[in-house]
Amino acid sequence: MNDASQIKRSLELAGRLCDEQITDDEFAELDTLLANNESARTAYADFMRMHRRLEDGAFTPPDESASPEKVVRMNPRRLPWLTAAAALLALSAIILATLNTNPGKSSNTPPPTAVLTRAIDVEWEHSRRFQAVPGEPITEKHLRLASGIAEITFSSGAVVTIQGPAKLRIDEPLHCFSHYGKLAANCPESAYGFTVRFPGGRVVDLGTEFAMESSETGKTRVQVLSGEVIVALTDENEDILAEKNLLEHGAVDLDPNAGVIDAVEYDDKSFAPLKRDTLLSSQPVKLQFDIGHRAGIYSGTNAPGHANGDFLAHENAWTQIVGDQSGTFVMANGNICPHPIVVDYGHGDGVIDWDAEPVDPWGRIYTKAGGVFDSALCQDHRPWDFDLGLRVSGLPAGKYRIYALCRSVRRPEASYDVSFGVNLDRQLPEPAIIPIMDNATEPTWVPGLTYAVDEVEVSGPEDWATFITRYSRERSINNAPHHGRSVLLGLQIVEIPSPKSK
Repeated sequence: MNDASQIKRSLELAGRLCDEQITDDEFAELDTLLANNESARTAYADFMRMHRRLEDGAFTPPDESASPEKVVRMNPRRLPWLTAAAALLALSAIILATLNTNPGKSSNTPPPTAVLTRAIDVEWEHSRRFQAVPGEPITEKHLRLASGIAEITFSSGAVVTIQGPAKLRIDEPLHCFSHYGKLAANCPESAYGFTVRFPGGRVVDLGTEFAMESSETGKTRVQVLSGEVIVALTDENEDILAEKNLLEHGAVDLDPNAGVIDAVEYDDKSFAPLKRDTLLSSQPVKLQFDIGHRAGIYSGTNAPGHANGDFLAHENAWTQIVGDQSGTFVMANGNICPHPIVVDYGHGDGVIDWDAEPVDPWGRIYTKAGGVFDSALCQDHRPWDFDLGLRVSGLPAGKYRIYALCRSVRRPEASYDVSFGVNLDRQLPEPAIIPIMDNATEPTWVPGLTYAVDEVEVSGPEDWATFITRYSRERSINNAPHHGRSVLLGLQIVEIPSPKSK
């Protein structure tokens, strides 16, 4: 099969995956195709990106009646690279039209030009008048940063990080103007041609990450961290006076007053705090694991972590988890998690067996991979002496708040005991209680009723942040058939910043 045929076949299988019609053999075929063909992976990512944005309401399909909600079926033992592929999909979808807190409805409102996606020790000039909020659209034309680091994500996908003191003017999805200060720009394919102008010149992206520092007089140093850019000196009419292509690890000084572009030595340290990999490695951990439902349905205030302010509106990327998994996962903001994460499922009677095979609602071991609704973690009715556990390792040392989404719309009469801790193998003596639901259609998350939350202290990556749940026969109402689901719909894990970090 040639390259074009492999790409075509991967898209056919992607369509069957989204329509829940893919067979186990076809899923294995898709695994092989994407693992061995980079072009097929790219085409698959583009296809799934469009599919997700259609479901989230970013685009309105020509015939909405032909676009029913779909559930993506994922293999519980899928290869680690596929988890990374899911991260790539989420990376492409961050910020773009994700600020709608009810993603199930289409919106004709265009996405904002730019959103403040991160603020580290930020102090704004004229702070009484201007207070940009992380996760919200930037409403002012100029950003005046006295100190700290601010990350701005444009609707084109370009991510610009500025370090104070700096002044940046936001023009269009592919254009901004640096009056003065340090900045770094990371431009994916969607932002090809992204342009940063400065007094007397400009830098044009050709698929790259670059950094620059400008003075108010226009003297500017540009360094290419990866890829290629075009640097140019311009006149008052933006006509080019001089230009130069600059490749990876190239560096130049531009002086509009002298009209010269001089090559200088590349300095990897001068812009280190603004580099993309530096920021990613220092971002607080925010993970969202979807277990047995439609990924992303909990966006905005429809998830307890968001409703309580621990997650921002644009942090809506969920990774589906069914059974044991490990590898590279996606963070809630769509960035790849810089820490190797392991998710381990287990069950038992009183003591959790972390090596136990997934079982069906009657305790029978699965003989083949099932859809997301078939996981033991997603079944309401368990024997009342049956405990379910999920634990996560790889988290860096620190304190974490964990939300367990135990909302059982199909069986509101079900009640659960839940325990959080580190390295647990059984329920705590006094577990938290999730009682029956008063209203199965409650539109928001009710504290103590539809979810449980607690804090755990992790000493290092070897620790297991653990969640254990058990169906309560005593508190549940047993006058309905046991056909429901969702002992655990999902987990939200957020690192609680230390007092010195923001």
